[in-house]
Amino acid sequence: MSPMFKSFLRPLVVLCALWLVSSGCEEKAKDAPAPSKAPPQEAAGEPIMPTEDETKAKADGPLTVNSYPELVQCLKDRGVRMYGSPSCPHCTRLTASFGGNDVIGPVYTDCSQDRATCQAEMKGRGIPEIQIKGEMYQGSRDPAQLGASVGCLLAAGVQPPTPAPAAQVTPPPAPVMPAVPEAEQVKVASIPELVGCLKDKGVRMYGSPSCPHCNRLTESFGGYEVLAAVYTDCSQDRETCQSEMKGRGIPEIQIKGQMYQGSRDPAQLGAVVGCMLQK
Repeated sequence: MSPMFKSFLRPLVVLCALWLVSSGCEEKAKDAPAPSKAPPQEAAGEPIMPTEDETKAKADGPLTVNSYPELVQCLKDRGVRMYGSPSCPHCTRLTASFGGNDVIGPVYTDCSQDRATCQAEMKGRGIPEIQIKGEMYQGSRDPAQLGASVGCLLAAGVQPPTPAPAAQVTPPPAPVMPAVPEAEQVKVASIPELVGCLKDKGVRMYGSPSCPHCNRLTESFGGYEVLAAVYTDCSQDRETCQSEMKGRGIPEIQIKGQMYQGSRDPAQLGAVVGCMLQK
């Protein structure tokens, strides 16, 4: 074999060897099992927040309370509001059933001290008024039953705290009305004439149908229609009562802008200002 032929053959041998090696590697690669893939790692998820409806349902669900202050707080959280006045017997019974004004205070507005709030928020004309989320409530005023109506469950056997004794308030002395000279006295023959005379003498009265004393006053004159010329119904015209009344209780009687604390009897009231009812 000539040296030239050997030099020509050597590269061919090398190429064949390389081809054989590469072909074997490919076959082995085909037969080799595919590497197992690691399962994908799940990213840590964010905590699932309750929906607004779920939160509301939980908030409005039954809640057992173990004292009257807890009951009042639960009522407040459930949107319960109450309105009343010390001059209203039903209102005082309502506050006493909860243990007094100090206990019921977070949900109760005293209209004799905050007429503006009562005027702006109340839906009806009488007191006491109870609302649940802005809607009139006409059910039982018993604390346990009222609480149950909004999911505030008072534990069995819980008693209301004893109300603190009311402070004794001495009313200011009534202004002394000077006797009306006989020459200035006006004789009237009937209650309607008496009411007209009272109006001319500057007498004004303020009250509400929810106040028993007010009802007795109007009835003594023959009814609201007869007394209307000098009487303002605060349940229908709170703005006038708020701007004109001098005190905090009803009924209130004024004579020429001054508080009158004397007898409410028609004849005796008339005599104070010189309106003499003839019998």
